[in-house]
Amino acid sequence: MGKRQFFLFVLAVFSLFCSQQALSAPIAYNADYSVVKPLLSTPQAAAEYMTAYFQYESHWGYTPMSPSAFNSSKRGDCKDYATFFGDILLYHSYAVKKYAFRYDTVNGWSHIVIIFTDTDGKQYVASNKGSTQRIYGPVNSLEEAGNLLLADGVLPDGSVADQWLKYPADFTGQLQDSKGFVYNADYQTATAQFQYFQHPAIYMTAFFSLGPHPGEYAFPPEELNLLKSGEAKDFAVFSAKNTNSDIYSFRCNAATNAGHVISVTTYEDKYYFQSNQYFFGPVDSFDDMVPLLKENRHIPVDCVADRWQSYPSTYTGPFPVANSVRFNPVSLLLLDN
Repeated sequence: MGKRQFFLFVLAVFSLFCSQQALSAPIAYNADYSVVKPLLSTPQAAAEYMTAYFQYESHWGYTPMSPSAFNSSKRGDCKDYATFFGDILLYHSYAVKKYAFRYDTVNGWSHIVIIFTDTDGKQYVASNKGSTQRIYGPVNSLEEAGNLLLADGVLPDGSVADQWLKYPADFTGQLQDSKGFVYNADYQTATAQFQYFQHPAIYMTAFFSLGPHPGEYAFPPEELNLLKSGEAKDFAVFSAKNTNSDIYSFRCNAATNAGHVISVTTYEDKYYFQSNQYFFGPVDSFDDMVPLLKENRHIPVDCVADRWQSYPSTYTGPFPVANSVRFNPVSLLLLDN
């Protein structure tokens, strides 16, 4: 072991000791997540509960189980551990970010972790190591977080920690690293990086943000790439144009006609779909898309999801828009904010 590796190992052990020392006996296991969630009021309590009752078990794909499903099954991998831990901390008003990063340069495999701000005002990185949920830190950068995970053997020998990509802490769509994508204002140069149908959404996750864009027409993809901000219809048009996918709109509210716009790809008899900057799937039917959109707050929980309309991949509008309803200003809120 070289001097640098030895130093990182000592640092990892010290940071792990400092951040874990407040752990106590876990609360009793309960299969009802709604009962468990309020009781795990600190990061340390959540980590202790997860270590006591969950077992590491890899499962295929980039999509985590919902925290409720993971709590019931008690078996999952890094994406499930991170999503459960992030959802708990978010519930208790911690500042939380979920990251995917590449650790294997040969196969392109990714690891998922949580970075959060504790009550001391410092940031920590939380990751499973096998079946143990661990907390390291404090950390001041993603590079430092990655070094601590590498030094403690969270990842296999020869691993790296690069291509970090941030997601909402409770996100339950596909979690992939940034693929090394680089933003370029030139649309042709930017989109030349895309090789697979997930790539436009990964690019949008990395570089675009949600912002208001009233009206029936979406930005052309070239314009959205310059603005880097838009609404559901803008993201759907960008994704569809670059994947040759169909665009769909549907209604959420019969009184206002407010709704949502997504793009949908079919691959090996499964559906994959993009919503806002993010990518979801596989699912078996359109009916399976709606609960995921509600779970991730892309549409309201009372969305009826009717009046579906399809459009070709080159379509930019007009799309259905919300109508004004007199004396009910709340109904005018954009559903994808």
